[in-house]
Amino acid sequence: MSGKRLDERLFRAWGAGALPVFDEQAGRARFLERLAAGKRRSGRGYFMVAAAALVACAVAIGGWRTLSTVSFMTAGGEGHVGAWLATSSANELPLTFSEGTELVMAPGSRGRVEELGRTGASFLLERGEVRARVVHRSNTSWRFLAGPFEVHVTGTALGVDWDPARERFAVRVDEGSVVVSGPNVGAPQVVRAGEQCVVDLPLRTTRISPRERGVIADADVPLDAGSDALAADPATSLSPSAAARLPGAPASWVKLDEKGDYDAAYAAALGAGLGSVLRASSADELLRLAQVARLSGHRDTEREALVTCRRRFAGSERAAVAAYELGRSSSPSEASSWFDTYLGEQPSGALAREASGRLVEARASAGDDRGARDAATRYLARYPDGPHAPLARRVLVGAHE
Repeated sequence: MSGKRLDERLFRAWGAGALPVFDEQAGRARFLERLAAGKRRSGRGYFMVAAAALVACAVAIGGWRTLSTVSFMTAGGEGHVGAWLATSSANELPLTFSEGTELVMAPGSRGRVEELGRTGASFLLERGEVRARVVHRSNTSWRFLAGPFEVHVTGTALGVDWDPARERFAVRVDEGSVVVSGPNVGAPQVVRAGEQCVVDLPLRTTRISPRERGVIADADVPLDAGSDALAADPATSLSPSAAARLPGAPASWVKLDEKGDYDAAYAAALGAGLGSVLRASSADELLRLAQVARLSGHRDTEREALVTCRRRFAGSERAAVAAYELGRSSSPSEASSWFDTYLGEQPSGALAREASGRLVEARASAGDDRGARDAATRYLARYPDGPHAPLARRVLVGAHE
């Protein structure tokens, strides 16, 4: 076979997306046979045959593994792009990818694989934590999306944490390095092995610092001004978090929430009197209470906490976040209204991209084709490379079929 025809065959195989499994013994025999034939020739022809044979062997041995699209498996079998994955408050969920990368979704987490490519994947973390060991190769391309933040990875061991109720993002790196981008980060930041990056959106703080292995440190929380005076007066009304920080205070639902014990946190809130907690809690605490209720399986209380947040703190940024959370927990037709509400109140807010994408999802799921097309058009105009861009394009393509 001429060098030209061999090149054509290799190009066709590459264009098909995968090459057949390589039989190393047979390949070696063919190579030796061609090499022997080449020795009977002279000059440029010999070197062309030998070079072509070497290319064929190299591509067949290593190339076929990287030309195929990455796939993944969950505990339930083959994984599917776009399918939501969730863990209970007591269980983890491992994901294994065909190129060797391993992910573990921590208890109380929800997310999905957004996209699979030939050199990596994109994973969207809606809430909770995901730990990953990404296999490093020269062309590895992995991306983790958490709220408005993106973590670009070429090969490392890391953990990503996103709490939408508190709007708090954190990434820790055990090995290698990652690049973090998002609000309050400024220029994309490199986070290296042994470091963590913590971003608190309400406080508008970003901190990159050394960390204890396996632990994402929380931001320092100072005592409320004048708390000593408050402690001296037992009749003074304290929010749950302020009371929990006073010397000798019993463990509150807030402390139990921080430990990830959502069932106990919900029970503690009930024990303190749910009505009292709803009346006394700050906006942030109401969002956290909604999260505790959701993760402990009490959807009615989740909704009550969010509606209370919107009523008591109307017009605030946290009330807009409550609208976004209501959208996530509502039926598609109702969710559209809540995501629209968030975008109306916070058009450039930290969750604007996610609300815009979920608005496309909700309208499409509700059968509102015209509304879905409008939302898809706006999404692509503003976020052409966003995580919901593939869905938005499918919505628009479907409209023209």
